[in-house]
Amino acid sequence: MKLLTKALEQKLLANGRNRDQDHAPVVKIFNPMGSATWLLSELDEDGNFHGLC
Repeated sequence: MKLLTKALEQKLLANGRNRDQDHAPVVKIFNPMGSATWLLSELDEDGNFHGLC
């Protein structure tokens, strides 16, 4: 299952390259069966996401 479109992935990567700023969330991922929600704002080149949980 693919959760991100190429456009969203490119925006997250661009935010990840510019780490000296505070970025707004780009993607909201949630679990409909639980209470977890993730707000993703950055993606590193090595595949690590950054944001709020």
